[in-house]
Amino acid sequence: MIPPYYDKEQEIFECYWERAYCARINDKLSRLLVERQRTLDESFVWTDEAIARLKAVGEKADECLNHFKALQGKLPQWLKNQCSDDRAKFLNDFELSYEITPVVSWTDETGETFLDEGIYEILECQIHPITHLSIDYRMFEESLYFKSNDQDGYRMVTHGFDTDRLVGVRVNYVIHELSSHLGWSIQDILNISEFWGEVVVRGQHFAEVKQ
Repeated sequence: MIPPYYDKEQEIFECYWERAYCARINDKLSRLLVERQRTLDESFVWTDEAIARLKAVGEKADECLNHFKALQGKLPQWLKNQCSDDRAKFLNDFELSYEITPVVSWTDETGETFLDEGIYEILECQIHPITHLSIDYRMFEESLYFKSNDQDGYRMVTHGFDTDRLVGVRVNYVIHELSSHLGWSIQDILNISEFWGEVVVRGQHFAEVKQ
């Protein structure tokens, strides 16, 4: 799927290239991305094909969440068992988080395939580490994985998805974050090809220097 057309896209690219030199450029980039999302979502029309695509993308996000859920049941306790206050032990403490990255591949009019380039490179870079699609293991059940009886997900409080056409369609945590907090338009979300899930572990050892 080709990225949706937005008439200020060149301005977005210019801000992205200049963002490292000026904080105000970063603010402008954020405003332009919000404006882009709002403009594209206002003109979006839900069709049966689009709803089917939303369900397919949501299922792939759920696949990552379910893998994380299986690890959450075992990995934190195993890591805790390796920790000790004894400075002679290598692992004194640890940090553990689960991260999800949306991946978009698309083909242009010439048949050339692109992966996370153009607007999708920018949208992905706006997903800052340790926020939104990254969650600490201690908050996993409350924040990252919706309970099974939450059939309608976050549909009613998710930007762009509050419509009668989606009654009964579950919007999970990942779709909610992309739409409501990360500036992805509905069509951007439907263009997602896959999700990259990572388990990030930082093991810590404290080596004290004696006076």
